[in-house]
Amino acid sequence: MLISIFKSGIFQWQYRRQLLVSLSATLITFCHGIALGWLSPMLPKLLSPQETPLSFYIDVNEASWLGAVISIGGISGNFSFSYLMNRFGRKVSIYALAVPHTCIWFLFYFAQSIEWLYVARVCAGLTGGGMFVVLPIFIGEIADNSIRGRLCSFFTLTMNTGIMVGFVVSSHIAYHVIPCALDPNTNTIIIGAVQILGTLASIYLVDRYGRKILLIVSCAGSGIGTSAFGLYAFYVEEQKADLSAFSAWLPVTLMAFIIFIANVGVISVSMVVLVEILPQKIRAVATSFCLGCLSFFAFASLKTFPLMMFHLGLAATMWFCGAVSVTCLFYVVVCLEETKGRSMYD
Repeated sequence: MLISIFKSGIFQWQYRRQLLVSLSATLITFCHGIALGWLSPMLPKLLSPQETPLSFYIDVNEASWLGAVISIGGISGNFSFSYLMNRFGRKVSIYALAVPHTCIWFLFYFAQSIEWLYVARVCAGLTGGGMFVVLPIFIGEIADNSIRGRLCSFFTLTMNTGIMVGFVVSSHIAYHVIPCALDPNTNTIIIGAVQILGTLASIYLVDRYGRKILLIVSCAGSGIGTSAFGLYAFYVEEQKADLSAFSAWLPVTLMAFIIFIANVGVISVSMVVLVEILPQKIRAVATSFCLGCLSFFAFASLKTFPLMMFHLGLAATMWFCGAVSVTCLFYVVVCLEETKGRSMYD
């Protein structure tokens, strides 16, 4: 079976150039994923005066801004790289992504205050915002109609792989040290691995069954998962129920399910649909506008999520996320057209 997989689809000989070019172009997304994954395990350390690896520590408000400012950079990256792409082409724009990405690591390494980390996160937003505009369009335009969905999904696969690497490195390696051995944090590795498995499932399914069905399953599954997580949190936080027998495995299982089902559709397939559904004449500009809106909503979510957790509790926050998933499900079912096999030049 494994041999037959490698002899079909994107691994067929006639598609070798498209596959290699797509893998080369998405190397930057792997590196960007490492920069994203670095923050999650590092944040609790930065909040602790005893554990911070830097010469300073941060408070909760600064931590919320550290999470949110990446979206400010994302909006700038959406529009600036859209201009670069139209002015100088796709290839030059991909090369240009390395500039803000390189700045991230210099700023992380030499950080003397929280402002250095803010600028690093803005640079991460510039890189991510540019990637989301340039790479799906570039890959979509070079890919054959029959394999476009799978090649575009490599974008998410390489980023999620980088995020998992960032989780591992940030969790278990001294801030300025190269690793010689790893002792992984189980929950972090599970979530990182599940992201990759979800994207692999998307790559396998997207050109076989279409985009719309994956988005329907993903939205419905995300709604069910977040609602179930909210129910668990309600009984633990509000009802003070003794769920200690489930606490070791149920929360991470629910979160793994949500992450997996989101990567099967919403996270991986949305970029594919976006570049396929927009007309060629306005594709670059319209894509940057749509992703600018996405960056704005990401900023609002990242900034308000800790506040919702603090004021409303985990249960209400998860139920709100479930309601958003149901709204997205309604939109996909009623409004979205299937774009499988559609020409990029119609």
